Amino acid sequence: MTQKNSSARPVAWWFLLSQAIVFGGFLVAFLLTPHSLNANEGLSFFGVTARTLIPYGVSLTAGAVSLVLVSRTLKVHHHLEPIPRSLTILAIVLPFEILTPFRLSSTFSVLHEVVSTVVFSLEFVTAYWIVSHALDSRTSKYLLAVMFIAGIGAWLGTKQIIGFSLISQVAFQFAFSLLLLQVLHALPLSKVQTSS
Repeated sequence: MTQKNSSARPVAWWFLLSQAIVFGGFLVAFLLTPHSLNANEGLSFFGVTARTLIPYGVSLTAGAVSLVLVSRTLKVHHHLEPIPRSLTILAIVLPFEILTPFRLSSTFSVLHEVVSTVVFSLEFVTAYWIVSHALDSRTSKYLLAVMFIAGIGAWLGTKQIIGFSLISQVAFQFAFSLLLLQVLHALPLSKVQTSS
């Protein structure tokens, strides 16, 4: 294993704090609307409900800020180039999750679906790249598998085939966050080989 980059440590702590805000906001939104568990709109439900708009907006803002932090940290590691680029795109696109309330009109509904598809697809592609090019550990592979299964669950939920869209989306986001944290912890990466 290569020597750890101590400059990534403060960023890892800030990332942890921002993720606590992200998932704390989701939790507050859920506590304000417990029936959201049955809503097949997933996390997007919080963006069209007046009571949950603020905690959901705080969550998305913290998420975008955390992506920028990680992106800037990884930018100096040229062999990881696709990661900072995709995280920057995610940080730009993420606010559009709340700026496209899908219940406003059919146009907004289509726009919101496009934004959500871009976010989830880019997160999964980024995670896949991390696992196949940077992290070679059982943990990273498990996290990618969780994202894959949760992504299918979220998609099936939005298509009204099964429930659990909200839980699936939260699991997907949580696994992605843990994967990014693992990347920060393992810096500098050059195909780090671990067994954990």
